[in-house]
Amino acid sequence: MELPKTLTCPKCSAAYRQVSTEAMHYSCTCGQVNRIRPYLHAENNQKLRKIPLYSRFQQDTTGRFRDQRFSLSGALVVVFKNASLNFWTMQLQDGTVKFLEESYGFQTVLTPVTDINTKGLYERLGRASTTKDTIIDRLGTFRLVQLDDFWGFDVKGESAAEVIGAEERFLFQSKNGEEYIEIWLAGKECRIFKQEPVESLEELELSGMRQSIAFNEKDYVDCASCGKEVTIPYFPLVKNFVCPHCNTFNSFTEKWRWEKDRKVMRLTHNSATKIPLGTQLHLLGDDFKVIGATIKEDNEDAQWQEFTLYCETDGGFAFLSAFNGNFMLVQETMEFPLLPNPGQDFIYFDDRHYRFYNDYTVKLLWAEGYVFDDFAGNNRRGFAYDYIAPPYLISLERDGDKNNYWFKGEYVDRKELLQQDTKIELPKKVGLGTVEPGSKFSNQQLIVAGALAVILFILVHLAIDLTGMPSKVVLSNNYSFSDTIKNIEITSEPFDLNNFRTNVSVDISSDVQNNWVSLDFSLVNTGTGQEYNAGKDLEYYSGNDGGESWSEGSNSYDHLFTALPKGKYVLNIEAEKGTDAGSVATIYVKAQAGSKRALNFWFPLLIIISWPVILMIRNYSTEQKRWA
Repeated sequence: MELPKTLTCPKCSAAYRQVSTEAMHYSCTCGQVNRIRPYLHAENNQKLRKIPLYSRFQQDTTGRFRDQRFSLSGALVVVFKNASLNFWTMQLQDGTVKFLEESYGFQTVLTPVTDINTKGLYERLGRASTTKDTIIDRLGTFRLVQLDDFWGFDVKGESAAEVIGAEERFLFQSKNGEEYIEIWLAGKECRIFKQEPVESLEELELSGMRQSIAFNEKDYVDCASCGKEVTIPYFPLVKNFVCPHCNTFNSFTEKWRWEKDRKVMRLTHNSATKIPLGTQLHLLGDDFKVIGATIKEDNEDAQWQEFTLYCETDGGFAFLSAFNGNFMLVQETMEFPLLPNPGQDFIYFDDRHYRFYNDYTVKLLWAEGYVFDDFAGNNRRGFAYDYIAPPYLISLERDGDKNNYWFKGEYVDRKELLQQDTKIELPKKVGLGTVEPGSKFSNQQLIVAGALAVILFILVHLAIDLTGMPSKVVLSNNYSFSDTIKNIEITSEPFDLNNFRTNVSVDISSDVQNNWVSLDFSLVNTGTGQEYNAGKDLEYYSGNDGGESWSEGSNSYDHLFTALPKGKYVLNIEAEKGTDAGSVATIYVKAQAGSKRALNFWFPLLIIISWPVILMIRNYSTEQKRWA
């Protein structure tokens, strides 16, 4: 078994104790990057550059991945055409090596894949596209997501990454959308890595990290136009800036130098939202600093503003988009859905259905500060496709058939911007924002909340029924009229109402036919003398007229005394028989204490149900306006 060695720097002769036998490079304290294998010598690769390392990780940062402890021994810093990434060497406790790829607030663990038949893979990579399948031996079928050119590298600490001759980096996604692989192409040699995106730093149980990324605020270059010094603290993460002295747009190129793109005209376009560079913002739970601003225009002449934000929470970048006084926060994502088919109206991702909203091309009109876009590339992308599930957005920007860039967006309430520590001038809100929610609740949330509210109401209603006063019949009897008895007086036995408020129902029916019965009844509180009175005439007539039967009136009546206070009561009823030619023989009286009023159940239930229904109707109306 090969053991780590003590190495001597070819430049300064300083001794260095190797951490891992897998190491390919180490950087000496004198600044020299030395190649360890196949023999120790000063690295002379023409793509070796002096590149700053901006990261919260550092040498000897430790953590846990897949139940194994690991430590970071150093980083390979690589500048690509469209990105700048750090590849930290992870020394796992079982002696194996993985790489922690990170930058822009993202982290992905790379596992080297061996025992792969790469015969013919070089040719297949040359034909790879975002719309065609590429077979990668036993790994399966994948589609290209991004292709980036390898511009330069540097080594900090000790790195096990092999970069000799690396020219291109391919990112592939499996056909089921669940797996990602990364391929580095060096000549015809391919190095393959399996990607495992890290959801959050907490997942890695890291210790020994920096609290924040310390950018070099004094790092500067000379403007390619006027020659004056311009600080570039975010290089190489951001490779474009507008000179504050002459308004010239400067871009970093493969020639490893800054070149002027064009002079930015002084702002003549609508910049209704005014957020000065350097403004600190707190949006959607994260802290940001405004480092750049742009004005863009699509192919239908719609213009909007985008502010480039540095996220001080996780070291990433984001964009605050402003259009007609509506705002959303957009960030690039390294986990994304499968490329939609032409004409596909929906995307299902992150447990949400996103509906196709718009497609467009983008032109950069104006910029200041540090920005990711450029005039020559027109936003670096070809076509943009937006899918929305308010308050969320997922956007695809395509650069031909070689690169897909995915972004997530979320609606930002203008109230949140107005509550910032720094006063911000905002324009008047016009219309409905692209991802502005119709209400604070989605239809699904309303259905669930409504169902839970109904269930809770029924349970409460049942609990009241079970714990309240049980129904008690206090009077139930038939009373007869005769030729000599035309008036009946009825008095119930005294009964108690023990609850704070109780209902008493009185149901009366009669065999009245073509006659009437006059009823007067009162409920008397024997303790206070308080009376509750009611009256009703029962009348029922029927007959036959021209061969057709007819009837009118009713031979029954029910009355409810509601919310009676606690006490002892008696029920008094006076019934008078009518004098018409018809008949009235008997009346039946039933009185019940503790009766439940149906309206007490159905009316609140209707109110509870109407709340989600009204909001769902409102949501529907709002969506109709959004898509009109």
